[in-house]
Amino acid sequence: MTVTIVSLAAAYALVVALLAYLLLLSRLNWVFKVLATAATVALIPLTFNSVGELRGLPTDGPIPYSFRMLWAQVTEPNPLRGEKGNVFLWLQTLDDANYPLGQPRAYQLPYSAALKIKFTAALGKIARGEQIQARVNPKRA
Repeated sequence: MTVTIVSLAAAYALVVALLAYLLLLSRLNWVFKVLATAATVALIPLTFNSVGELRGLPTDGPIPYSFRMLWAQVTEPNPLRGEKGNVFLWLQTLDDANYPLGQPRAYQLPYSAALKIKFTAALGKIARGEQIQARVNPKRA
């Protein structure tokens, strides 16, 4: 994983170096120079978000359609600290025949009392050795 992050940073540094070359040494039209600069600046937030995904931080994207729940953690809201609360899930994506696809992934959902009840019950079943598999209802997702 660290190699991927270093490679991404090196690739971005190369793009910035090429941009510096274009701006300082070339005789290109100023419009092309402005477009190249704008494109490079636009890639900064994209790169920042991509590194977060590579580092293993929980994603706030949609959970898989079919999954096996490996674990969960519920963080309740704390109004005194201004914390909204979250539900963190560790899920294994399943294919149509319920076989695992890829590696498990961490997901982050906003806190709700209904989610707390569901995932607390599921954690009890996991603690007893049961496997929890589920499908997301597309109408509710």
